[in-house]
Amino acid sequence: MYKKKNNAGVLIGIFTLTIELIVVMYKYLLYTPIKWIIKQIKNHSNKISTLTISNLSTKKEYTNIPVKSVYFKVAGITYGDRQELIKKMLKSAFNLGYYEKYDGMTNAEIKDCGDTIYEANNIYFNKLKLLPTKYEDKNAIEVYVDDLSDENKLVMVGYVPKRNINEVLYFLNSKEKNPEYKYKEIVNLTGGKGKRVNFDDEIERVELNYGIDIVLEIYEQ
Repeated sequence: MYKKKNNAGVLIGIFTLTIELIVVMYKYLLYTPIKWIIKQIKNHSNKISTLTISNLSTKKEYTNIPVKSVYFKVAGITYGDRQELIKKMLKSAFNLGYYEKYDGMTNAEIKDCGDTIYEANNIYFNKLKLLPTKYEDKNAIEVYVDDLSDENKLVMVGYVPKRNINEVLYFLNSKEKNPEYKYKEIVNLTGGKGKRVNFDDEIERVELNYGIDIVLEIYEQ
């Protein structure tokens, strides 16, 4: 009789442990990810609604379509001390009050947003210089942008990728030969320190290399 009672106790213990494991697995493998997915869908729906309303209200402002558009990421931006250079001029711009870290968003607002928000969110360079040159006897284009803390100072941050050189040369030649056209240059800083919401609905920090995205557009008047 004693032996049977002991076996029954072991079985009850195993059963209890199994139930606890099932509860833990449900929480972390099913409930939390599903909760996170629902939140992302909700945030995405809100963004779509906002974008649709915005587009409807400003439809007349976007009647012109560029006749030529080029998009590329600056190459060689991780070479040498370029990452450190960007980090220093960004820090200086923050200290001078030119920009707000994380676009001025609080942790609570980042949670509601649901996306990864970077310290350098929505930071654009005001000046761009594309300088055709030679690198190892081949055509190349150097990329210069303004120091974020001093618009009058240009810094070399990398090169136009090889696959985009001809398109960028076309853009530069058009600026020279067709001054009657309208030219638009959008230079956006990406990466760096960031914050995002994890599966436990808590803020976690991330960090990527800095990057620079460039869009060149030509419009006919």
